[in-house]
Amino acid sequence: MLREIEEERKKDEALLTSIGEGVLAVDQTGKIILLNGAGEQITGYLQEELLNKTILETLGLWNKEKQQIDDKDSPIDQVLKDGKTASIDEIYLKKRDGTLFPSYLSVAVIRGADEKIMGAIVVFRDITHDLEVEQMKQELISIATHELRTPITGVKGYLDMILGGDAGELNPDMKEMVTEVAKITQRLADLVDDLLNIGRIEQGRIEFRPVPTDLSKIIQEVIDELQIQAKDKKLILSYEKKTIPQVKADPERTRQVLINLIGNSIKYTEQGSVTVSSDTKDKEVVVQVKDTGLGISKEGQKKLFEKFYRVRTEKTRQVTGTGLGLWITKQLVEKQGGKIWVESEEGKGSDFSFSLPRPVPIYLEYNRESIPEGA
Repeated sequence: MLREIEEERKKDEALLTSIGEGVLAVDQTGKIILLNGAGEQITGYLQEELLNKTILETLGLWNKEKQQIDDKDSPIDQVLKDGKTASIDEIYLKKRDGTLFPSYLSVAVIRGADEKIMGAIVVFRDITHDLEVEQMKQELISIATHELRTPITGVKGYLDMILGGDAGELNPDMKEMVTEVAKITQRLADLVDDLLNIGRIEQGRIEFRPVPTDLSKIIQEVIDELQIQAKDKKLILSYEKKTIPQVKADPERTRQVLINLIGNSIKYTEQGSVTVSSDTKDKEVVVQVKDTGLGISKEGQKKLFEKFYRVRTEKTRQVTGTGLGLWITKQLVEKQGGKIWVESEEGKGSDFSFSLPRPVPIYLEYNRESIPEGA
């Protein structure tokens, strides 16, 4: 019996040693009871140096902004409390020499035969190289898109001049061809703008200037701006206007959100209507963009706000797009303290909604600042 137990222990040790990622185990109190060989290589610590100490006492935990995470926000402590698996794409740990390194972290609970929580397994890996490669990709995309933007703007300008008759009158066939080239050029310009926006958002270079904003006015302006696109498809584009309070938002970023959502609904609606409405709910204002378009499957809705995702069906094959617009829209809404969601049914249409917070009254801001810490 003892021999079998010893053999099983050696198998477990061999398995942990062969794993390329760092593996660390803690008991129910958060004390470290194991660190595998890969973990020793990544951190510079020997297992013996960490035993019976907590992760916060040794490796520590820092968020993306390099701010140290305390006990109450530690994902390991949270897993030990609620038993739910947690994973973080980018968190910083400290090596033995004191340097911080970015890591992917996954935490899963260990349960005994009676289902009680006995501890947790922490799997981590150094993602320094991954981040460097991603940074290089972003820089390459940024340079390429910036270089593309200038000639595309020039081409668009000359095409507009030709269509405007600056180079002489065009016969119907020539005008149709030049118009089609202008449309293709506009799609290319939209792609370049989307790629530039992705880089700015991911690198935190987009500035948000939230101010008390008349959302109803912006909605009406966007409706007026997109009315031509709707009429070209014989769609009814309308705004069910009602009195709503101001929101705390960046007017230009909010305009971009509305252009993306309403423009998308027009693009994916063959007949019927696109209706925009707004309402007040608690401390926020909710805007709804409802269409009678193609609709989206339940599976498609789960991925809809992912980067580069596009709904691909027989009916959407002819619809052009990059799959970036809704990802950008989601980022713009969430970075202003709002939420975005969709309800849809294939063949019946989609209902996109987003919320933005209302401004905090000045007297509440004053009272909040006057309350001493710990009160």
